[in-house]
Amino acid sequence: MEIIDIQVHTGPAKEGWLDRQQAIPFLLNGDAFPIEAVLIAVDAVGISRVVVDGPDDYGQAAARRFPSRVAWCAHFDRKAPNIEELIGGAAQLETPPLATRISIRGPEDFAELDAGAYERHLAAAEKAGLPVFCNFFYTPGVLERAHPIPRKHPNLLFVIDHLGMPHGPTKMDVMEDPPFKQLNKLLEYAQYPNVALKFCGAPAFSRESYPFRDIWPAVHQIVKAFGPERMMWASDPTRLRPAFAYHELVDWLRYTNELSQHEKEMILGGSARRLLKWPGAKGGNATGSQARQAPQV
Repeated sequence: MEIIDIQVHTGPAKEGWLDRQQAIPFLLNGDAFPIEAVLIAVDAVGISRVVVDGPDDYGQAAARRFPSRVAWCAHFDRKAPNIEELIGGAAQLETPPLATRISIRGPEDFAELDAGAYERHLAAAEKAGLPVFCNFFYTPGVLERAHPIPRKHPNLLFVIDHLGMPHGPTKMDVMEDPPFKQLNKLLEYAQYPNVALKFCGAPAFSRESYPFRDIWPAVHQIVKAFGPERMMWASDPTRLRPAFAYHELVDWLRYTNELSQHEKEMILGGSARRLLKWPGAKGGNATGSQARQAPQV
């Protein structure tokens, strides 16, 4: 089974990080997660390919160096006077991005969303066929106000990051009580065929340790509403590192009996291939390493 992680933050390593004798430097607070360490980490847990999110020049260079394993997500300044030209020209790059990303996080962004300040970015992405990842899980209330995006742009693949709901474990996150308090608001987006989910951070909703059995009632509702074909797994390991080991973020899905084999294949890689139009052979690990073995959970 091919496993694709569609969100791993990456960036240049700090000088001297190799001298710290740390196998995975992102475990050190404040250190960047360079692409070399990303590949060490994904190999260690049996992940085939990864979509990186970081400085555009760094992400693009990483995808160029490792084209069979790495793709990147672009960031555009929505206020740029030539935003249409920038997004329209992205497909002509040597290593084009698979998606672009926007953030809607607070009152100012709310006001700009309502005023149409994101429209040029969204319209240009729709015209270019470039999926848009939307990061707004930090801010309660965004789900109610983002419905105009998929309505106004029916040909745009709009991907809700982090399940669209606040969750931990970092200090900047706000955990709601109960953890899936906004679940019904998220499920309303299943009505739009052009909306998909970045299935990231689900373990952070759990009040139990691995394998996080208490979240399955909510997860089953999400899978039923959107279908596995509109769900793409992501780990976001740099943000979730205070609470979870990297392997826990994938193994709770990979080795579960709660999902069918088809559902797991779609959520863990197949949907990303299809929705993000990432070409290449399906199946297997590009490095030839075997997937980790573990009991069903």
